[in-house]
Order: sequence, then C-alpha cells, then structure tokens
Amino acid sequence: MIKKLKKLSKKELQNEFRMYLKQNNYSRNSIGTFSSQALFLFDKLGIDDFWRTLESDDFEILARQSIHNELSKTGTQKYTSCYLSNLRCFRKFCGIVTAYNEKEKIEADEFERIFEGE
Repeated sequence: MIKKLKKLSKKELQNEFRMYLKQNNYSRNSIGTFSSQALFLFDKLGIDDFWRTLESDDFEILARQSIHNELSKTGTQKYTSCYLSNLRCFRKFCGIVTAYNEKEKIEADEFERIFEGE
C-alpha cells in the first residue's frame, strides 16, 4: 500500500486519508483537522523527507523535532503534540510498521497472553 500512496499528490493523499477516517467513524471536524495536520510536513520537508520521516524507526523523534521547528516559526509550537498525534494516525493509515511498532505489538501480545492466563 505504501508504494501506491507515495505516488499520490498531497491532495490525493488527503482524500484517501479522509475516506479512511470517515470509514472509521471520525467526526467531520476531526476529519478536517486530521487530514490537514497529518500532512503538514509534506510541504515543509518535501516529499522525500516526509516519507523518510514516516518510515523511520526514529519516527517519533524526527517527526516531533520537525513539527516543533516548523511551528516555532509561527509561534504555535504548543500544538506540536496535536500535529504529531495526527501524523501517527496517518502513519497507521499507511500501514507503516517499524521496529518500534513491532516492539509495542509484541509487548501488547505478551500482556494479553499473561492477562488471559495462557
């Protein structure tokens, strides 16, 4: 799926992401906010760096730093966490799995196994 998405324009990505959010019962206001904030770095970093950041095992650090730096230019860096949260949702939509995601999944699976007494 990621290869297909990388070929899309920003507008096409937003439309696909909006459909995903709608299918997952997000409110109309949330869909608008998520779809614009999630792709905030698309223009700011450029296409290649945007995708490199999304696919990185250091996603959290790189994305937070990039968002913070860009928002600082307008004095709105206090919204960094909101933008990052929306970018995480976009990353999930893209189906991106990194070592960080796998570690979380393994830990969650292990917790479930222990909790269920297997």
